[in-house]
Amino acid sequence: MKKLLFLLTMLTFMVACSDDDKNDTPINGLEIPKFENPVTPGQTITIKGEGFDEDSEIWFRQIATRTTDNDDVKAEVTGVDANGITFVAPSVYGNQTVLLKQDGREYKLGEMLFADQPEAPADAEILPKKIKKVTEYEDEYEYEYIYEYEYYADGRIKFCKLLSYNETNTYIYSDNKITVKNDGTLEDEFTFILENGRIVSFSDKYKDSDGDYKADYKLEYDKEGYLSNVEMRELAGESMTETFSCVGGNLVNYTFKDNVEKDNYSSVEFIYGEQLNNLNIDMFYFIGSYYFDSNIDLAFQFNLIGKRSYYLPSSMKVTRPEWDDDEDKVIGYKTYTAKIEYEMDGEYITKITIREEGHEDVDEDEWSEVFKFEYED
Repeated sequence: MKKLLFLLTMLTFMVACSDDDKNDTPINGLEIPKFENPVTPGQTITIKGEGFDEDSEIWFRQIATRTTDNDDVKAEVTGVDANGITFVAPSVYGNQTVLLKQDGREYKLGEMLFADQPEAPADAEILPKKIKKVTEYEDEYEYEYIYEYEYYADGRIKFCKLLSYNETNTYIYSDNKITVKNDGTLEDEFTFILENGRIVSFSDKYKDSDGDYKADYKLEYDKEGYLSNVEMRELAGESMTETFSCVGGNLVNYTFKDNVEKDNYSSVEFIYGEQLNNLNIDMFYFIGSYYFDSNIDLAFQFNLIGKRSYYLPSSMKVTRPEWDDDEDKVIGYKTYTAKIEYEMDGEYITKITIREEGHEDVDEDEWSEVFKFEYED
């Protein structure tokens, strides 16, 4: 009889433990969103529930298999509040387990179905003529910048003359390093470090009236060879994280997150037509100068930043923070649309016009930025 009571007690205890294990998360009122269509990388997702904190991490693990070639993938968390956690879906595909890593523990939150991985097109063939002159202007502020390029015989950039500033960037190459030196008053210098034919890190330094400035960048790539993550740290202690999500051979989403000012977050969703990205300089070098929050756009000029996006975007959905200048804090976010128009001379782009509706820095309903290109004979 005692043995029977003991067995019944143990059985009840194990059932209770089993029920606890099923709900063994620190999140109350957990709600995993359900979608009519499979999730795509770059999509912004919110999981509702109470108990997430600023150190919470969301990871994804493929359900079918877990091998050394299929590691867990971390999502970029963009916001945490009392009602849940928001993140950008990483570049994963198929059935995925959603994991929460918090307080040194790992919890299974549920599952999500991602779209199947699309087949990436072959690399676009780069056109032979090289860009020799770029004119950049914007009517609202009535400025104009002119850049002239010179190249080595092998096609690498030798000089970029910044005619509007009467300055010149000089490019110096070695086996595993590229140094770009500016002869202006700030003595700006960029040093790019290469491994296996790709830029894996670079530094930016200059001198001004406030003293020496230095920022270090670390670049990571996904399994397909596309840029996926950038970590930037400044000498003064500031740091930021940028993520790049590529699907089917194209950059579909970019996010920026300030690691010190947690509310300082921005994102860009890219929508594509059929304009090829096939000039000697990756056009994201120019487009990114306005939509990437750090100087990571500078790395795009070398064709050494992994696989380039096959097409160029026809439009962008941009989300930026709104600041209270008096309090110096983020008070909300604004989303607006930017459309991109391309003018052509045969296969070559001669003009790019970016038109924004609801630009945050001007009072006009529409803002535009223009790049005009001339080529060597």
